[in-house]
Amino acid sequence: MIIGSFVESMREQNWSSAVLEVLVVVVGIFLGLQVDAWNQARKDRVAEAAYLERLHADTTFNLAQVKVKAQSYHDRASSLARIVEKLKAEEVNEIEIYDLTDAFCYWYVPEAVRLQSSTYDEMTSTGDLELIRDSSILQNLQLALAENDRSKEENPKLAAVQMDLAKSFRKFTEWRFDAPIQRIDTDTGDVPMRAGCVVDRAALAADPDISSILVQLNRSQTILGNQLLGEQRALDELLFVLEPKVTR
Repeated sequence: MIIGSFVESMREQNWSSAVLEVLVVVVGIFLGLQVDAWNQARKDRVAEAAYLERLHADTTFNLAQVKVKAQSYHDRASSLARIVEKLKAEEVNEIEIYDLTDAFCYWYVPEAVRLQSSTYDEMTSTGDLELIRDSSILQNLQLALAENDRSKEENPKLAAVQMDLAKSFRKFTEWRFDAPIQRIDTDTGDVPMRAGCVVDRAALAADPDISSILVQLNRSQTILGNQLLGEQRALDELLFVLEPKVTR
């Protein structure tokens, strides 16, 4: 209808009417584009908010996992250090059973914490990463993932060293059904573990090399724990910048 009126105005050389009709068309197109842009922006903000909620949940979960694992490495390093102190003081019988089993009956195969990254993977595969407007979130997200990659890269090197050192523990340990039960999960329905590991204290006291091996393992366990502390700091920073963006 507008086009027909425009053609008629041109035939009659009614220039003012023709210009007005052109302006109406241009304004209509402009307003239509603006409405589309506004709708898309609104959808993007809704999608961004959903992604931020999911990133916050992933980061909270990852941080808890990293804290637990870092603490376990440092606790084992402390057990190794206490055993060395008792051996030097010739107090092998005073070593706590918990420390003995934790040090000698543990498989020294470090496992990097696998971060929950499904949200990040989805955003990168769909191109939605650009929906996150806060650059500090993106920077801290990349840093956390980089720290996790660094740990996974270093772990095999430490694993090889630890496994080689721990081979000598076999002559001090024996797995038996009548071993003391040190750690039992008391949750309802769990079945207590009957088999356990017994450590020969007399053989420990007579071995001149065992303290050196324990010190080296203490060092590697501390390194593993410290690597995870780096991840923990990165995740703490990520959670800090995510918190204000998440609605409760």
